[in-house]
Amino acid sequence: MVRALLVYDDYNVVTVDWSGGSRALYSQATANTRVVGLEVAHFINWLKDNALLDPKDVHIIGHSLGSHTAGYAGERVSGLGRITGLDPAEPFFQYMPPSVRLDPSDAMFVDVIHTDIDSILNLGTGLDAAQKELVACSHNRAAKLFTDSILSTCPYTAFQCPSYQHPCSPTVYHYRLMLELADPGKVEGSLRGKLKVSFITEDGSIEDFDLTEDGPVNLSRGKMYSFFLYHNKDLSTASEALVQWTYETDMFNPMSYCVLFCDTSLSLSKLVFTSVDYLVAEDVANRTNEVVMCHQQGLGVVRIVSEATVKVVSSPSCLNITTQEVTRHHPVETIIANRHNETMELLNAGFASISSIFSIK
Repeated sequence: MVRALLVYDDYNVVTVDWSGGSRALYSQATANTRVVGLEVAHFINWLKDNALLDPKDVHIIGHSLGSHTAGYAGERVSGLGRITGLDPAEPFFQYMPPSVRLDPSDAMFVDVIHTDIDSILNLGTGLDAAQKELVACSHNRAAKLFTDSILSTCPYTAFQCPSYQHPCSPTVYHYRLMLELADPGKVEGSLRGKLKVSFITEDGSIEDFDLTEDGPVNLSRGKMYSFFLYHNKDLSTASEALVQWTYETDMFNPMSYCVLFCDTSLSLSKLVFTSVDYLVAEDVANRTNEVVMCHQQGLGVVRIVSEATVKVVSSPSCLNITTQEVTRHHPVETIIANRHNETMELLNAGFASISSIFSIK
């Protein structure tokens, strides 16, 4: 990790060797974390007073018991920049008050990577290095993931679980839905309203998604929008979809009221539905599991009047649809579609790790 940090940028990296205190019985090692945390805090404060170090430029990274050590240091350094806890130890810390464990108040930004749900006490004693690596594989994985993320150009994809009590289920499928809006009349501007999409599967069932469950959104003509969906059923075979659009006025914006000579319809160019699970599992060169849907007759624009529902279908002709209004220069705006009755929601997440353990600028 130190080498990766130094390759990434010209950081000042300080490692803390407290092996004399960490190799004791776990209960004693736990108590020793407070002492080590005090020493680390004293060192940072000394650099602040004598070397003009700004605490916000300091990033403490700790693994296991070291995560809580970082927390003890952070609560004694005013304005500490960041703490990263790598699979923080559980025994003697779980269900304890914030003053005892690593918590969000210990730094300006605190992030944690959990990779093991088993107790650290089950790792066993009297094992050699190879055996410990095998037994503690998941526990040590957090540090390896963080180290890899420093220089890796391959982003991580993560799925957000609703809570610790409802862990991510392997039977939930994740999808990316992209809607490419057209602007055939070059009207530009935006429309405010609600969107719903229903996918029709091979067995004839219809699965509904409310893309604007949290309320109306503003959609700009000629732009592309991305939604992240999840469902407990495999919808990758769907080749048809129903798109419903409902225009809504904004009571705080008089310009949104449509009286005469205004168009509240939504012009859709095409819909792209992709299994994210497939994208993660397959090689980049073979990512072809995209279903592209467009006008039933292959026209370049599907016009959806307010409160109407239209059908789009998958067809080879959809791949040839291009619009001048939607170009690479338009940003892809992301909207998260929440579904309260499902198990989890998909979020693109990565482990951003571009700073050092102690970085002095």
